[in-house]
Amino acid sequence: MRSKLSEMAVVFVILVAAVALWFVADRFPDSLKYARVDSDFWPKLICASLALVSALQLLQQAIGLRAAYASQGIASSSRLDPAYVARLVLIGGLILAYFLALQWTGFVLSTLVFLWAASFATPYANLKAKLLFAPLFTIGLCLFFTHALTLPLPRGEGIFYDISLLLY
Repeated sequence: MRSKLSEMAVVFVILVAAVALWFVADRFPDSLKYARVDSDFWPKLICASLALVSALQLLQQAIGLRAAYASQGIASSSRLDPAYVARLVLIGGLILAYFLALQWTGFVLSTLVFLWAASFATPYANLKAKLLFAPLFTIGLCLFFTHALTLPLPRGEGIFYDISLLLY
């Protein structure tokens, strides 16, 4: 039961952060180039999607927790799996590191490294999928933002800026 409660706590923190970041996006400067799709459009879209998914996940977990309590009794307790806790802490640290490295290393490199590290932190066993997902998804996102939307992505600083110029 503790693992379910810890999952609910993490999802609740994500929900609160998504709502808080929505209001941060309100303070972004207006863009003269784009009329309706302003500088706050994509961050707000992502925050709204994240908040909706988090709220639905919280609801699903609460229903599952209620059913578990009803079937096993309130006095039931389960031990936390140390591997689960380690993965949870690792993924949280990876998200923070990705956020901090994005401006320094640029979008392409930081996203690629983050996705590879996150995929190897999960217990999913398919090595081919773990190796191929990160570069394919990064290339897809990069093409979508730079070509379809013509929006700039963080290019990094120093040598990372030079690498970004070579890539796109």
